[in-house]
Amino acid sequence: MASSEEGGAPSSYEPTLTVNAKPSKSENGRGKTVGETGLHLKLLKLVLSILLGLVVLASFALSHLSAISLVRYLRLNVTSEDNATSKDNVTRCKDNATDVELERELERNVTALMLVYVLMIPYGVSLLRSLWNGAFQDSVPWPHLKAIALGAVLSICEVTGLCLLTLRVMPSVTPALSVVLSNGILFVPILSQTAKQITVLWKQEKKRHCRRISRLVTCVFWVLACGGLVGVWCYFRKQKYVVETVVSLLLLSTAWAPKLQEFQTECLRKSKSSKPDHANSRWKAGILNNLVKLVSALLIPDLLKYVRLTDICSTWVWIKPNLYAHFTIDHPAMVSFIVNVTASFTGYILAWTACAIRMGFFGFALPAFLSTLVTGIIFVKPICSTMSFVHPDTCLMFMSEDFAWDVGVGLGLLLVQFFTTTWFVMRSPTIVMEREAQLFWLPGYNSVFPAQWMLLSRKNRNTKGEDFTTRKKTKQNTHVYICTTMYHESEREMDQLLTSLRALAESQVGERTFESHIFFDGGCRQGQPSQWALQLFSVMERTLQDENDPEDILQQCTRYKTPYGLQLQWNLHYGSGDTASGMMFTVHLKDNVLVKNKKRWSQVMYMSYILDYAAYFHPLGMASRVIADTDILATSTYGDAASHGPHQARLNAVGTGSRTCGWTAGDSDIHQRLQIYLGEDMVVTGVVTQGKHGCEEWVTEYNLSYSQDGKSWEYYKDSDGKPVVLEGNVDSDTPVQHILDTRIRAAYISFNPVNWNDRISMRVELLGYCATDLDRDSYILATDADIKFSPQSAKALMEIMSTDPNVGAVCARTHPLGSGPLVWYQIFDYAVGHWFQKVANSILGTVLCCPGCFSVYRCKAVRDTLATYASTVSKGEEFLTKDMGEDRWLCTLMVRMMDPCISYWVEKGWRLEYTAVSEDSTYCPEEFDEFFNQRRRWIPSTIANQLELIRKWGGGQIKSDYVSKFFIMYQGFLLFSSMIGPSTVILIMAAGLELVVGSVGGGIVPTVVVFSMIFLGYGALCLYTKQSTQLKWAKVLTLVFMVVMVMVLIGQAREMVVAFQRLNDRLTQESANHITDAEKSCLDCLTTGCGDCKTLTCDGPLNWSKNNVSTWLMECFGPDDQFDNVSGHITQYSGFQLSLFDEQTLCVEFAGQGGNPAKERDCKLIFREFVKLKDENVPITSTPPTTILEQLPLPVSVIYFLSLAALYLLTALLHPSEFLKLLYGFVYLLSLPSGYILMTIYSVCNMTDRSWGTREIKVPGMAAGGKSIMEVMSNLCRTMCSCCRREDSKQPELEEISIDDIDDLQTEDEESESEYQQSETQSFLGNVKPAPANKSSLWGGSVKGSIRGHRSHLHRTLREHRFLIRSASTQSQHDVNDFLPSQWQDELRQKYEKKFREHGYENTSFIFGMTNKDLEAIGITNKYHQDVLMKEIKKLPESELDDTVPVTFH
Repeated sequence: MASSEEGGAPSSYEPTLTVNAKPSKSENGRGKTVGETGLHLKLLKLVLSILLGLVVLASFALSHLSAISLVRYLRLNVTSEDNATSKDNVTRCKDNATDVELERELERNVTALMLVYVLMIPYGVSLLRSLWNGAFQDSVPWPHLKAIALGAVLSICEVTGLCLLTLRVMPSVTPALSVVLSNGILFVPILSQTAKQITVLWKQEKKRHCRRISRLVTCVFWVLACGGLVGVWCYFRKQKYVVETVVSLLLLSTAWAPKLQEFQTECLRKSKSSKPDHANSRWKAGILNNLVKLVSALLIPDLLKYVRLTDICSTWVWIKPNLYAHFTIDHPAMVSFIVNVTASFTGYILAWTACAIRMGFFGFALPAFLSTLVTGIIFVKPICSTMSFVHPDTCLMFMSEDFAWDVGVGLGLLLVQFFTTTWFVMRSPTIVMEREAQLFWLPGYNSVFPAQWMLLSRKNRNTKGEDFTTRKKTKQNTHVYICTTMYHESEREMDQLLTSLRALAESQVGERTFESHIFFDGGCRQGQPSQWALQLFSVMERTLQDENDPEDILQQCTRYKTPYGLQLQWNLHYGSGDTASGMMFTVHLKDNVLVKNKKRWSQVMYMSYILDYAAYFHPLGMASRVIADTDILATSTYGDAASHGPHQARLNAVGTGSRTCGWTAGDSDIHQRLQIYLGEDMVVTGVVTQGKHGCEEWVTEYNLSYSQDGKSWEYYKDSDGKPVVLEGNVDSDTPVQHILDTRIRAAYISFNPVNWNDRISMRVELLGYCATDLDRDSYILATDADIKFSPQSAKALMEIMSTDPNVGAVCARTHPLGSGPLVWYQIFDYAVGHWFQKVANSILGTVLCCPGCFSVYRCKAVRDTLATYASTVSKGEEFLTKDMGEDRWLCTLMVRMMDPCISYWVEKGWRLEYTAVSEDSTYCPEEFDEFFNQRRRWIPSTIANQLELIRKWGGGQIKSDYVSKFFIMYQGFLLFSSMIGPSTVILIMAAGLELVVGSVGGGIVPTVVVFSMIFLGYGALCLYTKQSTQLKWAKVLTLVFMVVMVMVLIGQAREMVVAFQRLNDRLTQESANHITDAEKSCLDCLTTGCGDCKTLTCDGPLNWSKNNVSTWLMECFGPDDQFDNVSGHITQYSGFQLSLFDEQTLCVEFAGQGGNPAKERDCKLIFREFVKLKDENVPITSTPPTTILEQLPLPVSVIYFLSLAALYLLTALLHPSEFLKLLYGFVYLLSLPSGYILMTIYSVCNMTDRSWGTREIKVPGMAAGGKSIMEVMSNLCRTMCSCCRREDSKQPELEEISIDDIDDLQTEDEESESEYQQSETQSFLGNVKPAPANKSSLWGGSVKGSIRGHRSHLHRTLREHRFLIRSASTQSQHDVNDFLPSQWQDELRQKYEKKFREHGYENTSFIFGMTNKDLEAIGITNKYHQDVLMKEIKKLPESELDDTVPVTFH
């Protein structure tokens, strides 16, 4: 057994870092900048919660109020109190009824039809939602037969109860019934809880559980209170239909009982386990139940009439056409109907939303509780009379002598509702954007009693307490591994990441456990940290250092040699006492000579590290309090159990103030035991112990024993069958950890002290995992090395992940950082991508890319895909999917879920989600070349993965509920849009230029041809020139086409102005054309005061002969000449003669001072009508009909532009915090040709380039640095391309590392020194075990074997190891300047020296082992020079380098 202890280091420790000066303390990440929610945001959320609650309260109250008002229209006589008799009913329903009776009965029948729809509309909406969510998903199971049968029976009970209330009881009795007795629906739910408590108490082995008994007594009390209040009210109120009232309430109470709702959703899993799965089957249960309810709502009203429980004359009201004819807004109950339908649906949606966004207290629970009270207050006559839609009779409900009874019973039942339902709903926390299946038992809502239905349907601590307990345990026991890939990040970027990690570490108080791992590509070489790693350590000193800790953080490091390089560990601690927080922080320095580089292989490395090592050593819940206090027992306790009891034996537990903390045994003998019940079958792989905090008491040796049932115990033994004695502590607070050689599978673990200091005192933790699900509580939070995020964002991702076990990954909203036009372009590009594409994918099916910059992955999903993800590239298409877009490839594998190595389906694919609740920021490329090279990888990989998804789905190789036909059609549309994107941009530019410079011969075709030739020319240039040349021309063409786009925008603006002017003129003309000649004449007459206005509307004759003119006027004006004989003046002419006149000449005799203005007006009116109709029979050459486009009010281009702008504006309004990002859309618009055409051409022509494109040095003459695609294809059989690095202008400066003076160190003889070195080597490496032969190689070798380092010493300090001095072999190292051949010219030596130093090869210890490819990668491409240097490299001896962080610098 190996143990480790933590120790400190002298406060005078100064690290040897290659920086000129020690940077000042950074102020970033302190206070509010670390993501802490400000007071103003909390107040804003409170205000929004209250506003949302007010709307929900109003919706519930109006729905209830309108239902009461609606049923009052069914009363036979609204002026008297229920005087109708059966004889009256017979008279009303006979044919000899009076007209008033028939009209009144018709009104009642229409009201009955409205009530049927009031009941049916919620069922119809719920049925549609259930069909959408469950009908077409094979993985959503059907409820079992018993659940289906019960659901059908309860559905009939619900509809029967509602019909009895609305059609029989409520119309005939006081309106106070539905308000006062609405909470009587809780009777059966309370009764079921009482039965549950009796059953649990009966099954208890020990009957001394006072808490159970008190719950039982409380439930009995509330049952009696609820039933008693209803019974007393019915007896003393002396209302009619008491039996019907009680029966209807019992039916509703039974149908809505939470335990019965739960049973309706039960189904048997398809796996061997028979554990019910409620969340999945609820939608299928909703389909069946709502179908039954819809049919019942149509049949039961007539069934009640058949048994004479209703007095509606008409039967089957829902099929009577005459009733629908009167179903209009003029019906007196129509307003109540509309208010009820609208308010009930609005209240349901908003209440659900309030619960989902964690505003359930003010947004749902409190409004639902107060809705009954508010409804009663509204019925007070001064308030009720102001509401026009309320039936006047309902406002009299509190005006009777029984007012005291109504108020008293109503408040009593309201109190019962609060303590039996509302109280538990208020105390049932939710997570952000929790799904409806996790919030409510069954899908649906009710329009008569909306608040009562939703309160009973809401899952809470009382009805589903085990879910909330499990959720709390899962949250506390969740282990999140933050895995970051790092390469050549700048100091600013490193600072941003570490500041975010510091904030997350400080926020870890009693919640999920986070630990951070940084995998540094090229972080060391032969055990020596690189300059980039040293830069990271310098940034750590100012960002992660605890200001209250005098010891330098770099001295707190624990170091290990690993098969891949170096591993450095820190256990970060901040604060003290109850506010103490911290996080494990590990830096993995990769040696690229030992393992594969590049991001995908770093991801494979950390995934394998988590899944194959770290997942086996999770804390099992002592420190996180997942293990309850009652599950920790001891044989004895010293003194006060509250201070020294076994529940205090939690690792790192501290007492308040000066109090001690830890378990202390009452007796000091070897028979004492600390027993821990794990709650389920667990595998224990390690233990950690401490002494008692605040005093000098600890256990120095102990045994472990374990049991499955708590009765039969067995010791943890060694290979010889002897109980193992584990070494304990040497002080009170230093943790000592043991990794067990043999794993223990048990439900009970016992610590049995053997030796101790002073008294037996312990604080402990157990390490291991769930025996049935290794990855149940494990997640990977993948980040980039320049990411910035808040603790709230990280926790929000985890909240979303925990809502659905089918979710394999969740990604956040990413914001680009930087400055300059390229950053502006990316800000808008990122915004549009998240606003539309991410959201659409998440809603329609599944997100296809959760980027590694900031996404959380479920370890179980990663384990399912890692074998395929770690496979090497064997074909060209695999190069595009695997190496060019590793994040998208991983997500595609999660969605597909097929392992080609084993050729069978593992299980259904995982769902990937996106949430805008979580946000992060990352630096994006600011330089043109870097940006183009980044998109060079993204564009082909995106298309390749889309094609792969569509191809696999078409071949039937995707078994996922989230990849439907509709989703594949959407992906096909996106792929098609990507294909036509370049041509669309060309057409936009050509059309825009035509608007500015006019049309060239042939329209826009010549312009399109010219643009196409330019882009084809750029494509040819990309095929035959180097990348540097390609990028230079891309810059030139980008600027040129930005000018073109400015002209296009000017032309588009001009067209919009002209189009709107034409539209205005057209509307004005159409408005003028609506005024006939007669109306114009009338207007003229009215302006001159000529008297009455006359109109003329006539059809013309077949021909315009003289007689026909007279006939026309006679037929037009009739026998009474309304134009005062003006027609006589007209009929003296034939039609031909009239056509020779003009208006003024014909009517001149009526003009002038002696004329008659009225006759002049009438003459002109007749002549205008004649001119309009005279050529009616003349053949007219037909004109072609106008096209649809010509009929549009605006040109298509203007409509398209305005629609696009409106879409972006509306989306930005829905994201108010990002509204200003619309301003960057102007830059995006100007860059359309570059982004859609030039970038696409560059990506396609350089898709064989394997270089990363960012943070690398591009080497001329290579495929990765500019070799043309033709050269690559000609040499494809020899090599595809080479990996290289890009120079970063922000790399840290180099400085000579000096060695400490060693005169003050003690000298030892040769034998002691040899022994010391051996022990140090053992402490660094631990026991490195070879991997099983069937494991695939993860670390870059060709042999199929996996390396898993099982370390026996996990916590060793720098002081323990002593600071090793560079050995003699280190002193024999030579500077790169001395290594280069002396016969070379100084200019050549300086050139190559610069290349070596730029890439971190400062001396021969780094140059040793280099190959020709390494020389090419740093820019030495001359073959002769390579041969000379390789001869010198082969002569170099291998150096033994120190693996410690350098201690001092000068």
